[in-house]
Amino acid sequence: MTTQQYHCVDFATMSMTGWGKKHFGLDGILNQLLGDFERNMKFQIVSDENRKITFDVGRINLYVQRYKPLTPFDFELTRKQPRKSDPMRKYYFAIVLPPFMEELGYEPDEELFFHQQLKITYFQHDPEYDIKQDKRGIWRNVPSVFGKDSDMEVSKKKLFVDWCIRKAAEAGVYIPDPNE
Repeated sequence: MTTQQYHCVDFATMSMTGWGKKHFGLDGILNQLLGDFERNMKFQIVSDENRKITFDVGRINLYVQRYKPLTPFDFELTRKQPRKSDPMRKYYFAIVLPPFMEELGYEPDEELFFHQQLKITYFQHDPEYDIKQDKRGIWRNVPSVFGKDSDMEVSKKKLFVDWCIRKAAEAGVYIPDPNE
């Protein structure tokens, strides 16, 4: 299998040079780039020092081959945002929650329930999240903070953890800083 690369993709003017323009034209190149975002084909690319990108077209073509010819695709290019917060997650679940839960009388096995209650309390008045109780009293649309499906920015996660530390302090619980 041969790997072909598009060279010199200038996103400021959306002009294409190299192999792609000669064979497909701009529309054809974009169609070759696109994955079916219903199934969320994702891949990462990095620009070089000249703000140009190169990538493996073979992988994309392999994905596109499963669809009928002339199938339209959507293409979205976004700047990567830092989303990982594993050290923050460890700090939250190992240092923040246990003493807070103990002070309020929760058992260790109620950690996820307590975490859910904190999320509901913190996010229910945030207009970005539409957290509401349904007819059965179940809270809906509670955002994931530390889960794998979380798309929350690290800065918002930090605000949530800081709020939990303040609430613990109000209850008389000392929570050490991550550096202590």
